[in-house]
Amino acid sequence: MENFCWLLARTGPVGTPQFAQAVGVTVNVFHKRGGTVDLHEAMQAVFPHLDTLIAYRLLFGAYSGIVPDGIADLGVEDVDWAGDSTILLSYVKGRTAAESLNLPRPAVRLLEQWLAHSALLRSLVPAPERSKLWLGLSQVGNARLVREIDRVAVQRWVRRFNVLDEDGQPMKIHRARIRTTHQSMRDKSTWTGSARATIDPNHTPAVEGDHYLTATTPAQRHNIETIVEDAQYDILRRAHPPTVITEADAAVLAENYPQLMADLGLDDAAIIELVGGARDVFTAACGDQLSGLHGPSASRVRPALGSASSARWRSSLHAMR
Repeated sequence: MENFCWLLARTGPVGTPQFAQAVGVTVNVFHKRGGTVDLHEAMQAVFPHLDTLIAYRLLFGAYSGIVPDGIADLGVEDVDWAGDSTILLSYVKGRTAAESLNLPRPAVRLLEQWLAHSALLRSLVPAPERSKLWLGLSQVGNARLVREIDRVAVQRWVRRFNVLDEDGQPMKIHRARIRTTHQSMRDKSTWTGSARATIDPNHTPAVEGDHYLTATTPAQRHNIETIVEDAQYDILRRAHPPTVITEADAAVLAENYPQLMADLGLDDAAIIELVGGARDVFTAACGDQLSGLHGPSASRVRPALGSASSARWRSSLHAMR
């Protein structure tokens, strides 16, 4: 294989018949001796091919944030070195016009690696093709250069390398959304450690829910269940129709009010406490909710009320409210 690489570095990318002729044998003899397998491995090692080109361009788009049409049409002359680690890249955005971008450091390193990877192939192809930045062979064992990377080629690349999404399905790569990925990566640099941020923009909603919204302790689960119960109670309470007191009910209450207060033995102070909420007679059947070991020593309300008077008092107080 090393000999094949040495020869390819001098002949350039050639097909199997041309390579067999260069080594002085026929194609049939070359196949029988297993030379085809070694030739394909040597060409993959020496020259970049379509699969490698797709990976480089996708990663460069995520690092730089340049739109796909601007990346596809880049030439070597568009790369302007402004020092050892700084690149000012000029590109054409299809929907607007010519633009320039000072590349981030990861994009600069990736571009350096790509130029070194494609340097040998660039030196062996004709001048018109040599000026293209993204230079590669279309398939192994074929000297034809890549002309265009369409959606079908990217889908085949995904299936070939088993690139899966979070659901275990082949990932649908939308090259037009690579810029969004770049913006999310930039946001993370300001997101890390920020007290104002609540979620990581690089995570999907499912991951965010698992990491930040899933209750992990009994106390957290209890608090969440309490919030849910309160919300359900509010929904049920709003579903009940409001209680409306008619004019006839109000007239009856006003007419019988003095006699009702006399029957219950309530003075003005006790009525103020009951109407103001200091005493709640709706939670139990006892006559005084404040009486007990830790309550007041004496109650203004009689300790025991008959069932009939208690029922009248509850209905009357409810009507007053």
